Amino acid sequence: MKYSPDSAKVMRDGRAIQIPASELVPGDVILVSVGNKIPADARLLSISSGSFRIDQALLTGESESVSKVCEVIEDAGAVKQDLMNMLFSVRSFNSAITESQY
Repeated sequence: MKYSPDSAKVMRDGRAIQIPASELVPGDVILVSVGNKIPADARLLSISSGSFRIDQALLTGESESVSKVCEVIEDAGAVKQDLMNMLFSVRSFNSAITESQY
């Protein structure tokens, strides 16, 4: 059985390209859509969907998917469950198309 490495769709030089997730660098804009594995922890920049929910049960123990937002979270002491503007690499999307920055 062959192992298929994780990949990421990113914007580079003004175009969307697919790269191995191991080649992501800080500042990359990652493009993700429904069913994608999140290739790296990232801050949400934009959401192109009316409903945006993500399953982060493995990270937080929450039994239901949660909504995410692009706004800045002002609380410097916020725990992972409160970081509604972040995506974490152990999750996959339930619904939405979005851009996020690594």
